[in-house]
Amino acid sequence: MEKQESIDDLFQMAKDLAGLRGYDLDSFDYEGSDTEDYSDMTFTESMFRICVYVTDNFYRDEPFILLNEIFAFCRDRNIDIFWHIKQKMKYNELRPYKHGDKSY
Repeated sequence: MEKQESIDDLFQMAKDLAGLRGYDLDSFDYEGSDTEDYSDMTFTESMFRICVYVTDNFYRDEPFILLNEIFAFCRDRNIDIFWHIKQKMKYNELRPYKHGDKSY
């Protein structure tokens, strides 16, 4: 699995969690907020840092902070996260339901 695919999966899961809990993701100032500086971190270090936001109970009810950190990481690495999400969605449209037989 490509690293970018892992990131877009994490991004999608965070969005799904926010939707499930009824959070308004548009109300957060993503551009004006403080984020980690991922430019000097390896990919593994960066993902570990982002995972802290997932596992730290302090941020448990604030999924927009996780999304913001993913945006910051992608910005530092020049990764177009929305392009990767679109490609993943196109790929998933071609796959059978749950990757198997639909006759149930």
